Amino acid sequence: MEQEAPDLCVFPPQPGHDDDEETVQIPVNQERARRVDALYEALPLVERRVVQAEYTRRADYGDLPAHLRQDKACRVIGITLPYYKVALGSFKQQVWRAFK
Repeated sequence: MEQEAPDLCVFPPQPGHDDDEETVQIPVNQERARRVDALYEALPLVERRVVQAEYTRRADYGDLPAHLRQDKACRVIGITLPYYKVALGSFKQQVWRAFK
């Protein structure tokens, strides 16, 4: 989040919706983004890479279904699939708890 924060998040078209003329634009909630970023920054590097593979670098794994993408990401990161799933689940729980 060191870069200038955007006002809107623009998401690419979802598979099967290539004919949509408008991209989805959702206003960025800066306060919530900072809170999630703080949780992310507190993670060990390997767990940050899990979060990246699952969210911000998903395109690096093509159009693979989730289970194949996760398997490939594990090999790239150098961890086991159970650890990947635990790290991802733990981060999701931390985010949920932060917004209760």
